[in-house]
Amino acid sequence: MREKKFPYYPIFLDIEDRDVVIIGGGPVCERKAETMMRYGARVTVVSPNFTPAIESWASGGKLRIRRKPYDAGDLDGASIVIASTDDEAVNTQIATDCRKRKIPVNVVDVTHLCEFIVPAIVEQGSIQHECARCGICCSSRPRYFDRSFQVRAQAAWREVPDNPGFRLHWIVLRFLRPAGGCNDQMTFYTLRLT
Repeated sequence: MREKKFPYYPIFLDIEDRDVVIIGGGPVCERKAETMMRYGARVTVVSPNFTPAIESWASGGKLRIRRKPYDAGDLDGASIVIASTDDEAVNTQIATDCRKRKIPVNVVDVTHLCEFIVPAIVEQGSIQHECARCGICCSSRPRYFDRSFQVRAQAAWREVPDNPGFRLHWIVLRFLRPAGGCNDQMTFYTLRLT
């Protein structure tokens, strides 16, 4: 894989009524599927096994499942792909297959295989806060950053009015935090949902 020289470009995607394929059926996949459904995606999960929640969502018609190992045909029609398996070789193959088809792919917690990264998200009323590391640094503590961000976002934005008359589109705040012998750039994005 190529070495990343620049940070990721921040972007908000409209995934409503888009086909999102998630490969993997464990707890990480469950969280990703729940988030994708919350934003209106049509979710398909591919795995030989699934968590009880994923099984329940499939039974209720909230998402589709394919009870099988991954193959490249699972990408047909996908707008976005998320690889969340515990098999490094499978995740690498998914990323390679997606690149060949020009499908944006996120390999959970393996930044160098990702076409896009997914930020920590905190929602407060009609305000949505997101935070992501720059993707260059060697630090691999996403859970710490997620918790830290949630605490900071909730404290920092208590003063932001939560009413439709307040036209907030973007607020961006960047800071550097020493971690693992280098600097992690964290970027906060805030977007009004209404």
